Amino acid sequence: MISPLDNLSNIRKLDQKGMLDVLGRFDKQLEEALGIALEAGLPDATSPIDSLLICGMGGSAIGGDILRVYLGSKLTIPLAVSRGYSIPTFADSSTLAFICSYSGNTEETLSAFQQAEKSNCRIVCVTSGGCLKKLS
Repeated sequence: MISPLDNLSNIRKLDQKGMLDVLGRFDKQLEEALGIALEAGLPDATSPIDSLLICGMGGSAIGGDILRVYLGSKLTIPLAVSRGYSIPTFADSSTLAFICSYSGNTEETLSAFQQAEKSNCRIVCVTSGGCLKKLS
């Protein structure tokens, strides 16, 4: 039996936002993201990182989920994805926290940033602007 999902022409008719094409370029997007990260000029860690934390909502947090699945059992330190106002209690100065918000104005993510700061986490912000850009 043929599924409607097997017909790309039908999918393209229903795909008003062009997500099929976006997903088709996913590998190129990952390569571009890696290039941006490598050129960011982040300082070397001065002390060990014992945990990773990715904070964001919706699409801003999905990178953490992908990373966790991709690295799977290869990770030697915990990686947590936090979607909400609070961060895990383990977060401290040995935690590298990625605070992600496309708009930079997501209330929950701004709260997570403030908590990460209070917990002395090492913070990397990923945003296109807004309050998060100003805070970072």
